[in-house]
Amino acid sequence: MTTRYEGDSELMAEDGETLLNHLMPGAIEDLEQNREVFPRAAVVTADGEIREIRTISAPDDPEVSPQEAFEALCDQIRKGAHRSAGLCFDIHFVREDVDHHSDAVRVYLETRDGAALNVFLPYEHPEGKSVQTG
Repeated sequence: MTTRYEGDSELMAEDGETLLNHLMPGAIEDLEQNREVFPRAAVVTADGEIREIRTISAPDDPEVSPQEAFEALCDQIRKGAHRSAGLCFDIHFVREDVDHHSDAVRVYLETRDGAALNVFLPYEHPEGKSVQTG
């Protein structure tokens, strides 16, 4: 999987594709094996290493949503603890332009220089068949 980012953020250009390519394969594997995407997150450390964040998929506090946990992670990024972070989770959305409901894997990326990017990969998982993305 490749992506192209155009903008002012050098960090997004450097880290965005790396995080996306780290998170998306696990989401597709989740769909194939479990018919759902388990929320997951990863960061690019100040040293440029990718580190998986486990608390997103199994928070200590069941009252904390993956989005709330990720917001806390983004606060750490804004304070300089990491260069970038990405959160991957399952969504259901309606495309109003074609009145179509769809499931999708959503990857939200944010960098410490303030850039943010959402990537959506619509999918179908017909009974007894493999995941079809597009």
